Amino acid sequence: IALYEMMIADTGQQLGPAHPVIIRARSGLAHAYHQTGRGRDSLTTHARLVDDCEKLLGRSHVATLTAREDLAAAYLADGREKEAIDQYRRLLAIQEATHQGAHRDVTAARASLASALRRSGKVAESISQYERVLGEQERLAGANHPDTLTACANLAFAYRSAGLLREAIPFRSEERRVGKE
Repeated sequence: IALYEMMIADTGQQLGPAHPVIIRARSGLAHAYHQTGRGRDSLTTHARLVDDCEKLLGRSHVATLTAREDLAAAYLADGREKEAIDQYRRLLAIQEATHQGAHRDVTAARASLASALRRSGKVAESISQYERVLGEQERLAGANHPDTLTACANLAFAYRSAGLLREAIPFRSEERRVGKE
């Protein structure tokens, strides 16, 4: 933490707040705060980084999107599921507006949102998002790609979490994969 703080203070004045080295250092500081049990400092640092990246680089810049995803994950790790879901929804909306169609970044953002929804007990909405993830992943990479199979497993897990075992069974069987080939 002390090294990150010193680096940000010293190098940040020379390079400026939008320099990739400073952005990575601030992100590293936020993660270090989390790892040492300083959750409030972690969340504050993540949130400031998102705000600063948005102002300096724009809302769809890769550094801003990464910072927003890290903030959402930090909220989730801190048990603040509502805030995490809000951030994942914003991330997904930005990715959809940026890519306007099937794209792996849209699918990844949707998968993160689905996971947060499932974790927070919003299983029906989670299933809806996981179904979309699976469809997008099949279109992007094919039925037998490892990411598609992961999407399949996540959907099956969400079905199982909802007590919908009949819906979950085809996702765990060979019949589904063979049927899509």
